[in-house]
Amino acid sequence: MFCRFCVHPPLGLTLFVILVATQAWIFSTTSYSFHAQEGQGSRTEHSLGIGQPLSFIQEDGQQRVEVAWLPLLINGLITYPTSILLAALLSRATQAKRPMQLYGSIAIVMVLASFVISILFSRIYWGYFFKRPDVLKEIERVNSVESIIPLRTEVLADGTRIMRVDESYSIEQRLSYLSEAPYHNLEQRLLTALLEKKLLPEELSLHPPKTLDLFQLIRSTGMLASAEEGYEDADQLQGILIQTSSPQDEELFFIAVRGMQVSNDHYPYYELAFSGRPESDTPKLLNQNRFFMTSQE
Repeated sequence: MFCRFCVHPPLGLTLFVILVATQAWIFSTTSYSFHAQEGQGSRTEHSLGIGQPLSFIQEDGQQRVEVAWLPLLINGLITYPTSILLAALLSRATQAKRPMQLYGSIAIVMVLASFVISILFSRIYWGYFFKRPDVLKEIERVNSVESIIPLRTEVLADGTRIMRVDESYSIEQRLSYLSEAPYHNLEQRLLTALLEKKLLPEELSLHPPKTLDLFQLIRSTGMLASAEEGYEDADQLQGILIQTSSPQDEELFFIAVRGMQVSNDHYPYYELAFSGRPESDTPKLLNQNRFFMTSQE
């Protein structure tokens, strides 16, 4: 009975390759970890397919491939018969005089559909189609920096969130961290842009605006990602506030903060550009970025 499904092995193999490639494309994950202890470095793991049967790992300058044989076997035992069955059904349904041309067209459509699905998935899940969005363009209008204030969310006894000064933050450490963990280029994007313009101050300010609730300002933009059940700390943020001005005496300020997990291994990063001063009652949101990562440094 099963041999009836083997009438077009080239098409079956083509569909098998497409199904495998689609899995690798859509169900791929990348994780990054960095060990702060002396003598330990970073680890990047790129896994492919349902059940992650193949993993490509780079750790301490060494590369290796790990194979999870049981998921790989199960995947193959399901995917190959499925592709042969699809080939048989297509050949029986079409009865085309030039089957290879038809099947080739179907294969191309499937590849294109897989590509579209994968980039849509990337946009929904990671926040971008192919690569992370560029740093906010408003930073190019800055010609002077008044202050950079490090911030961290503090949770009060009644559960209220407010932004406090993060005295443990160091610009030098955050920038030097990029050489070892470029995947975590977050608020450093803004710091690097200021450094290239020779506007980066040597010292941080530890005096935040007194009259504006920065946490509520961030929340009011609607940018905070919704968290799954069990991830109530997702809105605990850490980052910087940059107060600047532009050549047209336009006052601008930027908020760049990273959050805790909104779901398993899914961390948000937010960039916001406002006109006005952060202590005013009516700052205007000019631009915003949001994307996600698989790990937190």
